[in-house]
Amino acid sequence: MKFFSLLWAMIGMFTSCASSIKDKDWQETSKVVYRHSTPTVAPDYYRSFSVTVTAEEIVVDVRNYSKTLITKRYTNTSENYQSFIKQLQEAGVKKVKEVDNAAGGGEAESLSLFKGENEYFSAYESSGSGNLKVANGDLGVLVRKIVPDLDKIIEQTYENVNQEIEQ
Repeated sequence: MKFFSLLWAMIGMFTSCASSIKDKDWQETSKVVYRHSTPTVAPDYYRSFSVTVTAEEIVVDVRNYSKTLITKRYTNTSENYQSFIKQLQEAGVKKVKEVDNAAGGGEAESLSLFKGENEYFSAYESSGSGNLKVANGDLGVLVRKIVPDLDKIIEQTYENVNQEIEQ
């Protein structure tokens, strides 16, 4: 019995180590995609957004359930991109064992990392479920550092809804 306990402990140890992102992988990351969605609400008020960051460009897409409401593109620099990668790395982003708390309909966020067009890391968190772990910090805060007017962009999409409702 002790043998199996030790075996499971070792498997768990290797599994959690394998989920960490290696320094070399961070250095070779060419694209970061962060996605966020709000809790389930009426279609006029639901917003999800993605922020795609490369060394050359930052792209923000804001959507409702069925369509893209706004897309903003910004020129990025290699220095800004490397700083963002370093902040993600220092935040302790990693994939952990999947947790399922069965509470749906809440806020969700996901992070995908790419080398070229190949996704090498993808994890999510939604209402306490998921496999994304950030040890030191908040991904939403880091994304807002690289796109300081993100909330303003999202707010603009509501202004259009309010205009339509008033008419």
